[in-house]
Amino acid sequence: MKLCIFLLLFLLYGCSKRETVPYDNRRSLALLDACEAILKDDNAAAMGALQQMETIGGQDDFSTETQLAISRRQDFDKAEELLRQRDYQGLRLFLAQCKASGRVGAELDGFEPLPDALEQLELFRSRMPWESSVVLKDALEELEPYLETLSQSPSFDAFFKKQQATLKALQAKEAAIRAKGYLSRMERALVSGSVKSFEEARLVFREDQPDHSYFQMEGILLKGKLPLIKSGEEMTFAVALVTNWAKIKGGLRAKAVAALKSKMAGAGICALYAKTLQSGNPEDYEALFCMARDAGYGVSGVLVRQYIGKLKLSGKPVKVTPWPGIYETVEFISNP
Repeated sequence: MKLCIFLLLFLLYGCSKRETVPYDNRRSLALLDACEAILKDDNAAAMGALQQMETIGGQDDFSTETQLAISRRQDFDKAEELLRQRDYQGLRLFLAQCKASGRVGAELDGFEPLPDALEQLELFRSRMPWESSVVLKDALEELEPYLETLSQSPSFDAFFKKQQATLKALQAKEAAIRAKGYLSRMERALVSGSVKSFEEARLVFREDQPDHSYFQMEGILLKGKLPLIKSGEEMTFAVALVTNWAKIKGGLRAKAVAALKSKMAGAGICALYAKTLQSGNPEDYEALFCMARDAGYGVSGVLVRQYIGKLKLSGKPVKVTPWPGIYETVEFISNP
């Protein structure tokens, strides 16, 4: 028992006399500083702390890998800043430098296609608003090679769909303008009796817009039915009616003219033409001639002969007409 006590006292005494070696915790503190800086996204401070760790204890895997990760994050932040500044050329040069230095990581992979894509998008936007479907269609085609990159943004997808809708609206508007031009040429040709001009205009019209309501109305009329006349299609129906007048049965003619009766204002001269053919009244012929004169249209010789025949049948003197006199009418025909 005494021996045990002696040994214990000896150990305690010996320990109290041994010099304590001071512990160097500078590396640990530097590590804590690095971790804290990383959590705060303070890259500069984190790099400084990691370099201090190397100075104190040399390089190790943790320090090397962490510095590489921070360096790549700094590269990412730099690339992101260049994007915010819209410095696309600067971004190209920066990415090239990173690649040359061998420090390109997965963080920068998504940046490489962005400068070209965003430059093309800015060019696209600079040409807005669009006044021509052709220009917009070409611009959309120029943007197409970059869609995979740009479509990663939901806001771009919404923007692109809006541009596609704009293209369709412009195309529809331009098609309507062209259709009105075709119908006007056909209308003029019908009134003036120019078969060649009519067929040329109709052929181009069909090639350009084969599904236009004009051709649908023609088909319905030739089947002996009355097509629905939508708002804005009064002129279209009137031209289709006069074009196919000889092929339509009398009952359908009457229904068609009656359908146009309340729509004369928007139906153009062919509505009055159809009404004249249906009624055969000299007064309607005279109104038709007046309308043709005001529109600058020539008048078909067939119409004039029909008018003269109606005058004879009605007992009216041939030389006495409200406008412009039958002999003036003939002169008007020869000099439209």
